Amino acid sequence: MPSTLGEDMANFPERYVVIFEELTKTWRIYDLRHPEMRKFQDLENDDVPDDNPGVKVINELEFAKLVAEAIDKGVLLPSVVGIGTNVEEITQLKKEKKTLEDELATARSMANASKQERKVPQGSEKFELKRHAIDTIYKMTVAEDVSEIIENT
Repeated sequence: MPSTLGEDMANFPERYVVIFEELTKTWRIYDLRHPEMRKFQDLENDDVPDDNPGVKVINELEFAKLVAEAIDKGVLLPSVVGIGTNVEEITQLKKEKKTLEDELATARSMANASKQERKVPQGSEKFELKRHAIDTIYKMTVAEDVSEIIENT
């Protein structure tokens, strides 16, 4: 099993400093051992460019996804980030999610199948002759109406 983030952090001196900027909802991770970072003394007040190779910038959504994935992989314990550790509840929710995803896939495939099954029924030869006659009469009526409009203008 992989070690947890907390165990790893306890074994190393501080290498990274993480600062969250509330205004832009941006996380900046500073690698204090990177040679480019040696020229900065105060990370809070010094203007460290975002393109500095010793800086990793991630937005709030990326950070949330990273934490969620770390919890899912077991690298980060849910209790570390204040999420309950009820494993049974989490397992149940994952099963429910899988069931709902399966039901959705089944419903979509059934909807697609019913779309393919719907076909316009072909009428008898007598029906087709009547439909053709009605279409012809309609076209003649429209043509006659158009002719009258042209003559009256």
